[in-house]
Amino acid sequence: MTVLTTIRLQRMRRAGRALGRTTEDVCAEAGEHPLSGPEAWWPAVLGSGYRATFEQLQPVHQEHVRKANLEYVLASGIKR
Repeated sequence: MTVLTTIRLQRMRRAGRALGRTTEDVCAEAGEHPLSGPEAWWPAVLGSGYRATFEQLQPVHQEHVRKANLEYVLASGIKR
């Protein structure tokens, strides 16, 4: 388990306790989200919690982030 996963789980547990849930309700699950191709990555990003952060950027910076993401996926050879 990565440090980032541990931090996320801690945050989820705190949020759950605030709603009256027990810590057993929160666990990490390994998984993958298959992509139909490199272009499918961007809609996945916009469907995540990063959308609100992205929308706070000015349009020129939004385009830079979108292009940098696509270039990374293409350069990494991520196909699915």
